[in-house]
Amino acid sequence: MKNLFFSLLYVLFAQFSFGQEVNKLLSDYLQLKDALVVGDNAKATNATNTFYSDLKAQKTFKEKTSLLKLSEKMVASKSLDDKRKQFNTFSLEVWKLVKNANSLKQTVYFDYCPMEQAYWLSTEAKIQNPYLGKEMLMCGDIVKTKQP
Repeated sequence: MKNLFFSLLYVLFAQFSFGQEVNKLLSDYLQLKDALVVGDNAKATNATNTFYSDLKAQKTFKEKTSLLKLSEKMVASKSLDDKRKQFNTFSLEVWKLVKNANSLKQTVYFDYCPMEQAYWLSTEAKIQNPYLGKEMLMCGDIVKTKQP
């Protein structure tokens, strides 16, 4: 009985801990997305590096290996255009992580840009397209929503 109790406690703690990890990575991702929206390469670089560092520090989870590879490509991208080209694949993998999370702190929207045929995540219902800059800032639609 004691072993069952500790096993259950371990599972609950691991799930709580993973939920915090997902929320931290989502916050890092959103900083990158916001930097791409405003077209600030320096902020995008800092956000990419932060995401990568925080991801490396996390315990193993299903999407970690693929996210590490995609993060490394994002870190290696020097220009804003290069980061934007990598961002769709990166966003699709972050969405896999978020949609399976059980302890999100906020609603997450999965948005789509028909002009670029690319996706991104947001915590606001208002469209702020990270791919096209100021020219097409509001181009896109919400295609899915993940509630906390």
